[in-house]
Parts: sequence; structure tokens; C-alpha cells
Amino acid sequence: MKYVLIVVLAGIVAFLIAPLLLHEPPAPPTRTGSLEARFPLQTEAFKQPAAEDARWKEKRGHAFSLKDRDESEPSEDPRWQRILAGRPKPRPFPGGCLDCHASDGTVQTPYWEARARLDRPIGCADCHDPQTAVLRLTRPGLTAASTQERRTLVCAQCHREYYLAPGTQFPKGLTVEEIEAYYASIGFRDWEHAETGAAVLLPQHPQFEMHSHGVHARSGVACADCHMPFERQGALRITAHNARSPLLDVERACLPCHRFPPEEMKERVKTIQQRTEALLARAEDALVALIDDIHSARTVPASVLALQTKAQWRITFVAADRSKGFHAPQEAARILAEAIDYARQGQLQLTLQ
Repeated sequence: MKYVLIVVLAGIVAFLIAPLLLHEPPAPPTRTGSLEARFPLQTEAFKQPAAEDARWKEKRGHAFSLKDRDESEPSEDPRWQRILAGRPKPRPFPGGCLDCHASDGTVQTPYWEARARLDRPIGCADCHDPQTAVLRLTRPGLTAASTQERRTLVCAQCHREYYLAPGTQFPKGLTVEEIEAYYASIGFRDWEHAETGAAVLLPQHPQFEMHSHGVHARSGVACADCHMPFERQGALRITAHNARSPLLDVERACLPCHRFPPEEMKERVKTIQQRTEALLARAEDALVALIDDIHSARTVPASVLALQTKAQWRITFVAADRSKGFHAPQEAARILAEAIDYARQGQLQLTLQ
């Protein structure tokens, strides 16, 4: 009788528990509204201009991506006017710039023709899934295996070297030599130098390529760790959304990893940047001297023009990175040293001919 009672009780318990075990959990509620409406604090920070810093000249973030592109003009430095002689006029630009500067897809028309219908700057959905807010890649050519990788690649999908022939294309390779070899293999050049006829290759902003060769990348540090560091909002630890120079918030951007006083961190960065700028200036002077010699030479071998292209490509590659060498100090110094060497080789060849 005792065993019968146990069996009956077990059956009753199973009958009561079975619906709980077999019942499927309700589907999560469908998220409605835009990311901007669902995350107002992050959106407000995203739209705020960064504080002005004369060394970095960063006044505005991604919310100003279209306005900044409209207002951009070439450098007025006379050395750069010689180095990039024959540069196409500021307008009309190819519309491919808007593939990243706007939030509306691929562009195949001239800049102002496309700009007339594109009025949405970079927004939340360019980096986040509209339903889940999970990081995502919306531009072609990159894949990420982990969240930490995506925290770099959502930046790299736009902050990398590209070329316009036709539309927006991305070259193969991460080093200055690999990209140079790729352009040579497809016969690409941005234009010909107006004074010498040498091919000109103009890098667009190879921050991802330079970052990839620095100690931070080798240590697994993502772009967002420095440019959009974590901050506390109540009990939550979230990423800041006013992307800007780490020097504007050293305590959160640098000190979680580097145990130094804030002022010492700033001095370390300044030292790297000053040394890179000094080496960049010497490379620019060497290249301008080569252009002067080519301009006054009776005959110029093709090998000398090739050396001009190599030197110019390396100088502008470091300059276009815009970190003043900080993303990868040793790589920047190596590239600029090669640029100086190529420029002097060109001068030597002209002397010996």
C-alpha cells in the first residue's frame, strides 16, 4: 500500500510540474522605436561636440560627419602644395566619400549630386543593430569573431584606406608596402604630379592600418577602449558615445591600464607626437628637394619618378593617419625613414646620371 501511495504522489507531482518544464518561455517583446529614442543618454552624448584641443583639432564627432565633409579643404601648407601638385580641385568630389560620411548606402554619383538627397549623417544604426543594439558591421570587407574585435572593426569599416575607381573600393593589405603593391598590380594612381609627371597615391585615412601595427592592437586594445572609454551610469558600465581624443579624458581612456599620473600620460603622448612631427617635416623637406631637382633636370629616368611616388606615398600615409604617430610610433618612424631614403636616392640618381 505504501508503494502504491508513493507512485500516486509521484504521478501527481509529475502532472503538476510537467507544464512548467515543457512550457516554452514567452517570446521577448518586440522592440519598437529607433535606437535614438530607446537610448537617449547615449544619443545625446553622441551629438555633443568634443572639447576643442589645438593639438588634435577635434571639435565634432560622428553626428557632424556630413557637415565636416562639406567644409573640408586641402591643406594650405606650401610644402604639401608641392608634394601633391596637380591635386584635383576640391569640387566636384566623387560621391564615394558619402558611403561612410552618410548613412544611406552606396553612392555612385558625383558628390554634390548625391549630397542633395543625402542629409542623414552617421547614426546609431551604422554601428548597432536597430532591434538589439548589438554591434554590427554595415560596410563591406570586414568580419569580426568577437565583441572585442567588433569594437575595433565598427570603426575600421570607415577609418581605413580606400580608393575611388569607380565607387568606393578597399585595397588588399595592412602595411604600406602591401597596399602599394596592390595599387601597382591594378595600375591605380590618384593623379599625376603636375610638375614631374610622377604617379601620386593619396591615402585617405589609414587609421586602422596604422593601429594594427601598434602596441595597443597587439595587446588586444580596441579603438573604443581609448576613443570611447567605459563610463558609469548608475549601476551600468557603458561605452561613451562622444568619440574623441583620449587626451581629453585621460583618466578613463588611459589610466585603467597605465598606472601613471594623468599629466605624465599626456607628456608621453606629446613626446611621441613631437618626435613624429619632426621626422615628418624632415621627410617633407627631402621630398620637396627631390621635386626641385627633378624640375630642373634635363632628363629624368623613370626610376627617379618611381622613387618620388614611393616617398610621397609613405609621407602622406603617416600624415593621413592623423594620430601624429601615436597609433604605431615605431611603424610611423620606419615608414618616414624609408620616405627620406627614397627621396635622397632619387636625388643621388639625378646627380650621377
